[in-house]
Amino acid sequence: MKRKLLLMITLSMATQISSAQLAPSCIAYFSEYENLLNAIPASESVNLKREYAEVKKQFSSLPQYIQEQSCLQASEKLEQRHQTDEQNTIHT
Repeated sequence: MKRKLLLMITLSMATQISSAQLAPSCIAYFSEYENLLNAIPASESVNLKREYAEVKKQFSSLPQYIQEQSCLQASEKLEQRHQTDEQNTIHT
């Protein structure tokens, strides 16, 4: 569920707005996101991985400055989510 929320955030940013290459912040963000996807059982991640590939493709068509802003924001949200998850794990 948390990963689906993250994917929805990514999808919404991708549809807001062209360059064939990903900005450095997007490379880092997508790498971290791929790690999350790889942690999900394959039976549950098929659709998420397909959607992820489409989002990544859409991002690569955005201008680098928009990619940079969007991926920095997404990385911050991902980090906040990580911290929240860790705090919830500690308190349970």
